[in-house]
Amino acid sequence: MSDPVLPPGGYSSGGYPSGGYPGGYPPGYPGGQAPPPVGPAPEEPSLHSERKATLIVGRVLGYAVYAYVIVAEIVLGLGFVLLLLGANPSAGFVEWVYRALDRAMQPFADIFAPLDLGLSGGNEVESVLDTSVLFAMLVYAIVGFGARALLDWLTVRIQHLDRDYAAYERELQARAQYDAQVAAAQQQTPPTRPGAPPSP
Repeated sequence: MSDPVLPPGGYSSGGYPSGGYPGGYPPGYPGGQAPPPVGPAPEEPSLHSERKATLIVGRVLGYAVYAYVIVAEIVLGLGFVLLLLGANPSAGFVEWVYRALDRAMQPFADIFAPLDLGLSGGNEVESVLDTSVLFAMLVYAIVGFGARALLDWLTVRIQHLDRDYAAYERELQARAQYDAQVAAAQQQTPPTRPGAPPSP
């Protein structure tokens, strides 16, 4: 008879149905070490998939918001500098920045009155200190930090969800493997009952 396979290591000893073996364990299992009973699943597989999908969708939306905030901050910064330096609004790049600035500034339009600083350069364009743009940059920055924190939290939640479920599946697999090993040992070795005469 081949040597019995030892149970998975790293588990604490625990009771296992004796089946009539001395000490309550099949021969070849030193100390009767067995995996502890597998606890309930962290959640049903379908619920696990749904929760993970929800977290992933939330993370995708968070990245979209974060990307929009970054673009808005760049546009606001460029627009603020161009207004302050009195850039020529008829230039193609300046015109494009101002159009994008108007879209980003829609929720913050006319919050504060812009300050005219006089003519600037040879274009005879007035320099403008628009404090509403600065306020909008502050608000967008707060939203960006919030989106970044939400992304970090969702990432950690997804990792914890996967780790907990993977640990449960490993425990379940180890227990099933040990049960199969014990069943094979019971089939190969007849039980020895107390007081029974030895086999001739």
